[in-house]
Amino acid sequence: MRQNRKGMSLLDEVLERRMLLYVLAAGTALAGASIAQAKVVFTRTNIVYRSSTIQIDLNNDGNIDFDFGVSESGWCGSMSNGYCNHFLDALGLQPSNQIEKGLNRGQAALMAGANIGPGDVFANSGYMVLVCTAPSCAGTHGSWINVADRFLGVKFLINGQVHYGWIGFRRVGEKLSPFTARFSGWAYETEPNKPIRAGDRGESDDSASVYSPEPTSLQLLALGHTGIADRQRRIAAPPQS
Repeated sequence: MRQNRKGMSLLDEVLERRMLLYVLAAGTALAGASIAQAKVVFTRTNIVYRSSTIQIDLNNDGNIDFDFGVSESGWCGSMSNGYCNHFLDALGLQPSNQIEKGLNRGQAALMAGANIGPGDVFANSGYMVLVCTAPSCAGTHGSWINVADRFLGVKFLINGQVHYGWIGFRRVGEKLSPFTARFSGWAYETEPNKPIRAGDRGESDDSASVYSPEPTSLQLLALGHTGIADRQRRIAAPPQS
């Protein structure tokens, strides 16, 4: 049987070329699938809020997406004979940066696994905790009074397209301070308009981790080049005596 310079038969050479072309085609398809694959990007933080405003850059692009802190309304400051209301809340810095609504004007305290996406109701303003001194609303209000392991559902724009995410808290409210908050981190879905689950960090807990899907049949197929290399070595190896 005729052989090429590698000592391979012409039939072996034809089969090898066909296999290489098949693997290359599979690799190209796999690359396209990887680009289209949705990812969850998670940012870990151990920030504890007590007084100053916390700025949140959800997708780490250098632009602040949400402010978190305490605001006030009514007769505050030197007007001691008036009423002063205090709000603990997250505020979107653009009209399109919004937080999922809860009861009344409150912001929802989502449990882990809650769906965040199209169909949910969002607003640019609201409150997590409201301490009201006016007679019409005297008391402490909101879904975030002394809770643990809860999440704000959020949506914001990247290149003009809507993305969903969450801001997580280990605890909000401690002892006599309803305005103390301990963060656990935040995350967003890289695919526009795709829902995300509250607390979804992808597969890794690294500070800026990315969700990696399970190997597909194309990935397994792409490993075929290893078999080709082994086959070449066997053909080139001298016969055993």
